[in-house]
Amino acid sequence: MWESELRGTEIRDRSTIETVLTASGWLARCSPDLQRHLLALGRISRFESGEDLFRIGDEPEGIYGVAEGAVHIAMPTDDGQELVIYHADTGFWVGDLELFSELPRMATVTAAVPTLCLFLSRSKLRGLLDGAPHVFRDFYKMSYENGQTIMRALANMTVTGSDKRLALRLLHYDENVRDPAGWITIAQNQLALTTALSVPTLERLLRRFAEAGLVEIGYRKLRILDRPGLRRMLQS
Repeated sequence: MWESELRGTEIRDRSTIETVLTASGWLARCSPDLQRHLLALGRISRFESGEDLFRIGDEPEGIYGVAEGAVHIAMPTDDGQELVIYHADTGFWVGDLELFSELPRMATVTAAVPTLCLFLSRSKLRGLLDGAPHVFRDFYKMSYENGQTIMRALANMTVTGSDKRLALRLLHYDENVRDPAGWITIAQNQLALTTALSVPTLERLLRRFAEAGLVEIGYRKLRILDRPGLRRMLQS
């Protein structure tokens, strides 16, 4: 067991967290040597549902790897609101772009459910990179992957036709499902935010999808039963 130095923490089995983060996502694609270094530098932090990891305008303190739970990423709009554009599951890392550019946070990241993260502080990462500058290439890959994910999410939100927009988002989330049974852990009100749909419209579409055998709906989760069927919907 190992206790974090950060706020909102609790003692957890460190080996379980390391197993999760090296099984999927950006860290899983790093070399074993870099994995060991980063895991040794990381500190564990727990966030309650609705608690912010960081907010727009905050100074970047480090990066976070989601080891348990899920987070929402919200971007600012010109009218002063925040638009939730993505729901990220375990294995996802966030906070890199502002950290390495040394600029304020340009998104708000919030725990969608009780969430456990591995936090890599700015000072620890600077020490690592001072001694091994070639590691920057691995962090560039993180920034590339995150940029690709966010641009795809934004592009999908512009698709006309609410049924197609929902199908696209479900297929996108399904690509990163870690649950062996294929469940996507997301509440319907959260899914509505990331598809730019009202909750009643989303509920109506999900019922239609379920009746057609495309998805199965559970409590705060759902899973795809017919991926080809969802893809055919996009071609109609």
